[in-house]
Amino acid sequence: MFKFPKHPSSKRPITFRFPDWLHLSINHQMADHPCHTCRKRRVQCDGGYPHCDKCTLRGIECLGYGQFLMWTGAVAVRGRLAGQTSSAAACHGQHSAVAKRRTIYQTKALETKTIHVTDQSVSSSKLDLQTSDVRSLVDPLFQGMSESQRRYFDYYSHRVCQDLISHDFSNANPFRNLLPLTSSHPILRQVIIAASAAHMFNQTTTLAAASDPSQRFQAPNNIRIDALVAKHKALQIMPSAIQNINTHSIDIILAAALFLVNVELLESGKRSWKPHLEGAARILSMTQPLTLLDESLKDYIMSDCIVYSILSLTFNPSAPNLQNHLESCQILSILDKTANSYLCCPPELLNILLMASQLLDSSEDGVTASSCAALLEQARSVDLDSWAYKLHDQNTIRSRFLAGLAHQIAACLYVLQVVPALDNSMDRGTTHTLLEGLYNTLSQIPDNDPNFKATAWPSFVLGATTESQETQSWVIDRLKRMAVVFPWGFIYSAVDTLQVLWRLSEKQRVAASWVQTLRQLDVNFLIV
Repeated sequence: MFKFPKHPSSKRPITFRFPDWLHLSINHQMADHPCHTCRKRRVQCDGGYPHCDKCTLRGIECLGYGQFLMWTGAVAVRGRLAGQTSSAAACHGQHSAVAKRRTIYQTKALETKTIHVTDQSVSSSKLDLQTSDVRSLVDPLFQGMSESQRRYFDYYSHRVCQDLISHDFSNANPFRNLLPLTSSHPILRQVIIAASAAHMFNQTTTLAAASDPSQRFQAPNNIRIDALVAKHKALQIMPSAIQNINTHSIDIILAAALFLVNVELLESGKRSWKPHLEGAARILSMTQPLTLLDESLKDYIMSDCIVYSILSLTFNPSAPNLQNHLESCQILSILDKTANSYLCCPPELLNILLMASQLLDSSEDGVTASSCAALLEQARSVDLDSWAYKLHDQNTIRSRFLAGLAHQIAACLYVLQVVPALDNSMDRGTTHTLLEGLYNTLSQIPDNDPNFKATAWPSFVLGATTESQETQSWVIDRLKRMAVVFPWGFIYSAVDTLQVLWRLSEKQRVAASWVQTLRQLDVNFLIV
């Protein structure tokens, strides 16, 4: 029977058994009272923190749970409005629509002070601030921006950033540090707006579908339009930015290229991601140092570029340019610095996947079989215990271990797909044991686990490898549930690709394994 040792040096094998410390509870922060918006509307609040999903579903800005101050017609003492009351009263007759707006100063526990300007509409045309007479209490970072831009930046900060990292600790998410750079770098501003609007569109769509299936495609079109317009502007800026690349902007261009990949993943994860990812990998391989980004943010951007590149090679035809750029990077040293990466996968396993994908292009069967056997042994020997403790947070250990174990078993299944004959030379039932172990592991990661979103790739491997229709249905249901809490379009592309594989008859399969079949069919999709 195929077994995993607990430690590389241990001679006592175990078969998917978990130590007692894995049963530690995982804390998920929920508010103990309704948000200000739901309380004013006199509806039940779901208590989501820092913003409730009920407000997001209805396109309403959630005012959160902290204390806030509101202007109430105070008299200005200086400036051209001296002697007049605040805009809420002064402009009532001239701007009735603007009079409905309230300027909020909101203080959140354990978070920095942020400013939220609310409105009932998401449309860019309706969200333009009338700044000629209206004076708002606005974060200096967002001065001069339209209300729609502020709305997308706020959504990026409190919602999109959660998806870009494994555990979103308070004030410790490096991707939020991109926001201060948007005021001086238009391309960064546009890609963040595009990603935020695309995410908001998907979130609104999936939440509506969860409560009413007939609402599946009835999300506000103006959000989708905002995403497309911002993406188009970013693509227009990119050529001139690349032509003028230098040591002071290379890091910004790398971040923009990564977020263009994210936008494609939010839309569908099909085809259009490839040139952006190859461009990001090329920039990553350059010798110039990244100067504008802080150390943590730089590491996570570089790490995501590497992770996306490796996972793209697992199911798609070989990309020499991408592989060459990866070879010039110090993969393990970069990945080791990002223990809180969104994928929640040990760096050693990602390196094994990269080497296994390269073996698919080898024509020497004997060498390939022996190399795959060595990779399989390396995957089995990865020390998940020490890796799970890297965040030094007791509440993350069980979640990290299970996510890492899911990737470990999925990596073993992938290596066996590279050389299917290798399975016949091992203990009988190896693949069956791995499939059972992967199913049991994924079953222990609930939808509200922060690393539930990190199991898309292992779930796909399980669905593609199993021949059980019951397990196939379970995988599809899991991916659809994942799309509700992690509304990225590539999840639906993964579902479609699995169904294409399952519909293929034995005669239609052009290769001995489903990995080789995917490559030869040139499905060209990215699942991360």
